[in-house]
Amino acid sequence: MYDLNQPEIWIDKFEKARESLKCRFNDFPKLAITLGSGLGNVVDEESGEFEKICTIPWQETPGMPTAGVPGHAGKWIIGKFADMDQMVLIQSGRLHPYEGWSEREWAFSYCLMASLGVQDWIFTNAVGGIANDLGPGSWLVVKDHINGMGWNPLRGLGKIGSLLQNWIPGIKNSTFVDLSQAYDMKLSEILLQNVRKSSPVVRLGVYVGVAGPSYETPTESQVMKFQGADVVGMSLVAETILARYLGLRVAALSSVTNSAAGVTGAEIDHQEVLEAGIAVAPVARKIIHGFAKDYFRAVQGELNLR
Repeated sequence: MYDLNQPEIWIDKFEKARESLKCRFNDFPKLAITLGSGLGNVVDEESGEFEKICTIPWQETPGMPTAGVPGHAGKWIIGKFADMDQMVLIQSGRLHPYEGWSEREWAFSYCLMASLGVQDWIFTNAVGGIANDLGPGSWLVVKDHINGMGWNPLRGLGKIGSLLQNWIPGIKNSTFVDLSQAYDMKLSEILLQNVRKSSPVVRLGVYVGVAGPSYETPTESQVMKFQGADVVGMSLVAETILARYLGLRVAALSSVTNSAAGVTGAEIDHQEVLEAGIAVAPVARKIIHGFAKDYFRAVQGELNLR
């Protein structure tokens, strides 16, 4: 069994995975979208709004760790939305640090996608609402985050990072990455405008990331609120840190599937979180479809994105 914690093995698997995907696509998508818990059917072809060109299960990619959390399919989908010619990369499911992955194992797929040409990444996720105005069914476009995970995806990537410069033009020269503007303002504004077309409850706010997999306690929710957090989740913070290190622009949309512990007194159940995500999938589909349309208009110069 190979060990991705060894830099030489990591690079070997990375090169093989890269070549296996490169040979399948002449022009890799510039835009990637991660679908969070319960949102996998956002790109369901039965809706007629998305055409799948290719689906790549993670287990078919050399060296790629596989997802093990219910509600996270673990596959890449390349396709296009109706009325658009441009391709997008959909990440259906995600790896979570709490599954036990090391930083190097966890970072593998994101580094791979950046090396193939992804430049902008939109992360969606299911969260618990901490702020009083963010109950189940509401949305938050993330403007900043608090890292409460006790974990950083850049730890130990130094040697690998120097080698990745051969494939990823925008990667930072150092893992001491500036996060003062972690979430791109223009991408976030396009996202916010599209959420407002479909939902009356949405605003900009702050996401606090926790390690999981257990949920927060009521007292922890109070502390997070005091710190300035609006929602709490277990994925986005690490993804954003790594994406910014890779030179990618980031925007993030959080679907509030439950109230954080202690806000209403109700218990939190993962199955209910998944069901809440599935319930809002039609709205999420409209939001993501609209965002993609405006994004490609911006790239083509019709809107001011750069």
